[in-house]
Amino acid sequence: MSLSEQVKVQTFDKYIMRGGDQSLQNIEDLCDFGFNMCQLGYDTETFNDVVIGVIQKLTERLNHE
Repeated sequence: MSLSEQVKVQTFDKYIMRGGDQSLQNIEDLCDFGFNMCQLGYDTETFNDVVIGVIQKLTERLNHE
């Protein structure tokens, strides 16, 4: 497992522990859709970085509710 994959899973775990209700698969599907809609290619590391960023934003929103 790559470092970005480990960070992604750890970030997702924190999100769930704070009450997040999206699955990791749903978040990844959303990010994949965004890349495809913009017709952008990506490698695994870039994809994981974007997913991590999205999870962090979702977690921030939980903290402000």
